[in-house]
Amino acid sequence: MWSLIYEETYFRAWKVGAADEVGLMQVTPLVAREWAHETGLKEYERQANENVTEFLADPERNIQAGCWYLEKIREPYRGRTAETAMTLAAYNAGPSRVEDWTHGSNAATMSETDFTSRIDIPSTRLYVTDILTRYRKEQAAK
Repeated sequence: MWSLIYEETYFRAWKVGAADEVGLMQVTPLVAREWAHETGLKEYERQANENVTEFLADPERNIQAGCWYLEKIREPYRGRTAETAMTLAAYNAGPSRVEDWTHGSNAATMSETDFTSRIDIPSTRLYVTDILTRYRKEQAAK
């Protein structure tokens, strides 16, 4: 999560993106409302519907919603060789694009390098490789 948040906002909880994504993990209003509904907490639903930007500006809530979404989109890639890269690409560009980039190949055994080379959106390719590089560098330092 540290590497993803670093890439998304460099830890600026107040940041609002071009597509109205908000906070540390740049959660979209739609995802925030889905997460608030899934919690079963009526107060969260009310707050998300009244002022989603304010709702997501809370760093703890933003990370909870962002992690929920990340885990939700990770499910189809679980167990694949390039699971983490595919999940990050889906978080950044959407799951349908990951399907495009794996079409016509064995996605279950596709290597991380092969998968990232298929990403035809330069900013998404850089996003995925930067996060993975940063994460692995931090892990090696421990």
